[in-house]
Amino acid sequence: MTPLLSILLPTFNRVAYLRECLDSLLATTVDCEVVIGDNASEDDTPALLAGYNDPRIKYHRHAENLGPIANFNFLLGQARGRYVCIFGDDDIALPGNFEPKVGLLENHPHIDMCFSRAAGMDAAGRTLYMRDVMGALPYGYLGGRDEFAELFVNCYIPWQTLVFRRSVLAEIGDLGDGWGLQASHDWYWLQMMSRGRQTAFIPDRMVQIRFHAESFSTREAAAKGMFGTDRMIIWRRWLLEHPDPPVITELTWERMLKCVLSDAQDLGGSEEQRERAMTGLAELKQAYGERLTARVRAALRQGDPYQPGTPAWPLEGLGKRSFAYFPNWSEPGWRDVLHSYATSFAATDDVTLVLVLDPRQGLTVDEAGAMVMAELEAAGLANSPDLLLVPEPAGDEDFARVFAAVGAVVAPGDPLQAARATRMGKGVVPSLEPAAWLA
Repeated sequence: MTPLLSILLPTFNRVAYLRECLDSLLATTVDCEVVIGDNASEDDTPALLAGYNDPRIKYHRHAENLGPIANFNFLLGQARGRYVCIFGDDDIALPGNFEPKVGLLENHPHIDMCFSRAAGMDAAGRTLYMRDVMGALPYGYLGGRDEFAELFVNCYIPWQTLVFRRSVLAEIGDLGDGWGLQASHDWYWLQMMSRGRQTAFIPDRMVQIRFHAESFSTREAAAKGMFGTDRMIIWRRWLLEHPDPPVITELTWERMLKCVLSDAQDLGGSEEQRERAMTGLAELKQAYGERLTARVRAALRQGDPYQPGTPAWPLEGLGKRSFAYFPNWSEPGWRDVLHSYATSFAATDDVTLVLVLDPRQGLTVDEAGAMVMAELEAAGLANSPDLLLVPEPAGDEDFARVFAAVGAVVAPGDPLQAARATRMGKGVVPSLEPAAWLA
């Protein structure tokens, strides 16, 4: 029978704490399985587990140490429950830890994961003061918070307290390989889980996390500044490498600066360390801004037909110098363009003015042609240089092809057409002075 909850317990040489941890997990009344991934422990872990006769325990002992990430991924693949919790083999689930979290997820299908606060303890189990970190709130909530935006800056979710829907795993996958992180794989994974999903928070301390000399976090990660190094790797991964980077506000950058300065302080707080941290963040911010701007420009180009390389509209008989003009037939400006063109060139000059008929104006080619001829005759300019009326274009893509076919675009008082011509590398006739046509 499929359990409701899968509690995943990676372990390695923690027999001194494992019994207390396992007993606290098995005390839950939630229908569960406790899946243990023994990463080739060299102590009495196998003997300890042999003493348990509980069908909820699923014990897997690896022949060799796979490393923590591979063991995590193995356990994730073994989970069968509707909900999942990854627990620490030296931590303790306090009474009533799992019942409210699973119940909340059962009764609120829009919530994807639920976490709580945690208490600290030392190697002997004595309670330690554990302050809330940046991003944690003093009150509970049931969805409605952009957890990713807050979790992006700093990891404030104790992952041992988290219960989440197994369906989330199908969407984000496991921890993968080659993360390049030394201590913060869980933080990046929590970020992926929280993005675009709803979270619930119970503001009670429901798990005890043990801090002791044998802990990797205490022994090496904090002492060597691994968390600070990982922080920059994670930020770069989201901001510079992720295909869909988040949008970061100035307030977020200020909070990120507080984090990197705090990391520098933890390593001694020298002026050199502070400067290095600030410079690294400033370089990240600049590269991020350039990336976002480039993405916008690329998107504009993809939706903008007025670009170099657009195939030309097949226009026959163009003069050596050719111009395109898009008349608004309801305004008098087109008459001024005709007069200027006809007086700036002689009838024998090898030039062509292409008048592009926009069918959206409701004018037929015969009607437009009659208006042009009448205007030229009335102005005494019937013997004008070459004119070509193009009726077929029906939208921006076709109009762009007309731009591509000519040498310049006539755009007096029309910054839109001038900008389009410039993007395509075409000349612009910005005014109706003879010199503007000849330039």
